[in-house]
Amino acid sequence: MQRFQPLFSTKKELTPSERFLGMVMKNFAAVPGEIKLAPFHQKLIQNYFIKLDMVLKTAEAKDWRSLNSIVKHLRTRGTTLTVKKCRLM
Repeated sequence: MQRFQPLFSTKKELTPSERFLGMVMKNFAAVPGEIKLAPFHQKLIQNYFIKLDMVLKTAEAKDWRSLNSIVKHLRTRGTTLTVKKCRLM
């Protein structure tokens, strides 16, 4: 008899903020004593993660824009860039 696999997974995948909350809770579990977080605090932790993610994405976009403007400026001056010149130490 042939078995069919379901088209959709029945497991609920966790969002990144829920995984972050789980990581925070795991770290709290390592501390002696019992720590319980109210639903408000759990939501606060998830919102911190979301905001930090947004801030990091914005900062990364600004870095790429500034890097691209530097590269364009150097190209207009006829300067060629090599990987060796662009390496950070």
